[in-house]
Amino acid sequence: MDILNYSPKERIRLTRSLSNPEAADFDLQLLRKLQPSHSQLSVWSLNPKRYADDILFSLLEVAPAEEIRLNRRACSAVEQPGAETDKVPAESAPDQTDGEANPTAEDSKAESPQEDEAAQETKAEELHEAKTVADLKEAQQRADEAEERADEAEERADEAEERAAAAEAALADSKKKAASRKKTNTQI
Repeated sequence: MDILNYSPKERIRLTRSLSNPEAADFDLQLLRKLQPSHSQLSVWSLNPKRYADDILFSLLEVAPAEEIRLNRRACSAVEQPGAETDKVPAESAPDQTDGEANPTAEDSKAESPQEDEAAQETKAEELHEAKTVADLKEAQQRADEAEERADEAEERADEAEERAAAAEAALADSKKKAASRKKTNTQI
């Protein structure tokens, strides 16, 4: 199997961006297909969600990110029709004796993969926006604190200038007094 030339940093970045424990089974299937001799397959197959990032990181060695995305979409589309029938447990299945079907709330709220994907993207955007707002508030707070420190420093500088001017005036007065004493001492 060809090894892709993603750098370690790029693989880490892609692992973070593609991270989805719900898709771990799909990623594991693709890895098993592309690299059946991988040494960790047996361990990862015991709990794919737990090892989702490890599976994805190894998968990025042998498959490009776009192939992984396409595989996830294809597998979820294939799994979707069968998943709806599995959602209703046997205990809550509609009573077949009266001939009426009792739709459950889950059936009426079932979303298509596109709607689910759009909802996830919306949530991600909302989280990103909330983080951005929090970052902006924090930056504004830091800017306000810096402005306060600058004002305090300016006040201290003004006070220092006043003290320096007072010291110069006192020095000039003492020089005048010393000069007038000299004149009086020389006149005597």
